[in-house]
Amino acid sequence: MVNLNELKTKTSEEIYFLGLNMLYEGDLESVTYLCDYLTTRKRSKNRSKLIREMEEIGQAPIEFLSLAREISQKFKKSTSGKNHVYVILLDGYAKYRFGLYVGQTSRTVENRFSQHLEGGRLSARCHRKMKILLPSLFEHLNPLSTKEALQIETDLANAFRAVGIRTEGGDKRKKEQEKI
Repeated sequence: MVNLNELKTKTSEEIYFLGLNMLYEGDLESVTYLCDYLTTRKRSKNRSKLIREMEEIGQAPIEFLSLAREISQKFKKSTSGKNHVYVILLDGYAKYRFGLYVGQTSRTVENRFSQHLEGGRLSARCHRKMKILLPSLFEHLNPLSTKEALQIETDLANAFRAVGIRTEGGDKRKKEQEKI
C-alpha cells in the first residue's frame, strides 16, 4: 500500500515510475491512489502519462476510491473476534465501470474472496464482476465480533450507496433471512 507521507519527498516522475511498477504488478488500488496524489502537484503531466499507460493495458483509475477510503476510515470497531469485513472491487458495469461489494466472513478474507471467484453456491450473484480486494477500505476494522461485523457490513455498504457508489452486498435483511 502507498504511504502518502513518503510520496511528499518524491518527484512526480519518481511517483510515475512507482505507479508503473505497481500497475504491472496488478496493484490497481495503489496506482489509483498515486493518480489521485499526482493531481495535487502543480503539473499533472505524469498523471496523464500514468493514465495512458493504464488505458493501454485495459485499466483505468477507480474514480471513487479516495472517497470510499474517507468513508471507510470513519468506521471504527469496538469488539474483537473471529469475523472480518471485506470490500471487493467490481468491474464491468455499463454506465459506471466500477462498483464495490461489501461482505463479512468468519473465514480469512483471502479464503472468502477465493470462494467468490470460484462461483458456486457460496459466491455472490455478482461474482463474475469481482476483480480485486481493496484492503485500504477494511483492514483497520478486522477482526471483530459476528454481531459487529454484520452491522458494519450493512452500514458501510449503505454509506457507499449514500454517496452514489454502486455497491452490492451488505444487505442486512438478506442476512436475517438466511438465519431463519
